[in-house]
Amino acid sequence: MRMTILPAQRIVIIDGQARGPLLLDVAANIHAVQWYGAKGEIEFVDHDGDGPISRPPNERFTDIGRFQSAIDAWSAWTPSTPPLPPGSTVPPEITNFQARAVLMGMPGSAEGRTLFEDVDDTLRAMGGTAWQAWEYANTITRNGVLVQQMAAQFGLTDANLDEMFRQAALVSA
Repeated sequence: MRMTILPAQRIVIIDGQARGPLLLDVAANIHAVQWYGAKGEIEFVDHDGDGPISRPPNERFTDIGRFQSAIDAWSAWTPSTPPLPPGSTVPPEITNFQARAVLMGMPGSAEGRTLFEDVDDTLRAMGGTAWQAWEYANTITRNGVLVQQMAAQFGLTDANLDEMFRQAALVSA
């Protein structure tokens, strides 16, 4: 099982399926929890006290039991709108937040990485308008140039993109 917990957004993503908003019992100082099948990592929020901003180091763990309540909330979740059936209409655009939430739940190019991290690193390295669009666009367009470039870069098919957009349409903040 691959899982991402995003407490501030009240979203849990398991094996690429994002569900939320959920009531989560997760400490306020946790930014995200990543689970990679047999091990995981807790990412903490930045601290901004009297000194410079600092982030505590990630904490590695091997017992998923401490986050069982998030798994249970994900399993019990029922959408406020019915899920889109496979083969249904693909949304022509999704919010940047929805895109990022889905990408955070997808495996990336290496063990322990998400597709979000791969896309983010690639666009950051590209810079220019590609990076600006990724950071500041309100919506991501299914047939847009940026989506097509990233799909080609990471070997995503049209069917993969369609399913990602369908899943993203179910994510709400």
